[in-house]
Parts: sequence; structure tokens; C-alpha cells
Amino acid sequence: MPSDPFRIASEGALWGGLTDAKTLHGTVILSDGAGQFAIGEYARCWVHIERQIHALDSFTEPQRRAKALTQSRI
Repeated sequence: MPSDPFRIASEGALWGGLTDAKTLHGTVILSDGAGQFAIGEYARCWVHIERQIHALDSFTEPQRRAKALTQSRI
């Protein structure tokens, strides 16, 4: 699907206006890491990060313990 230049310009203008008005000061956008959210201050959603850790293979006991510890911290 091709990008719509009007939509891109409109969203950019909206973001710029909100930023200029300091409406978003201190706001962090929480996302799944999709590129369209990589603007301003943003962070990865813990649920999505845990999915990536869950998918990791652990072959040794120290790796399994490290993976379990990381998951328990999330």
C-alpha cells in the first residue's frame, strides 16, 4: 500500500503543533516497536518485549536460569 502524502503531512503537522504547544511534554508513547511509533519519546511495551524473551532458545542450565530470571523481572 503506497504512503498517502496528505496523511503523512497531516500527521506531521499535528505532531508538530502538539509539540510546539507543549501538550505532549513528558509523554512517552508505549508501542510494540512498530516504526510509525518511533517518534518523540517512546518505549517498548513490556508484553511485546517478554514475547521476544520467551522465544529465545536456552540450551544450558545457566541460560535457562538467566532467561527465567529476566522473565520474572518483567
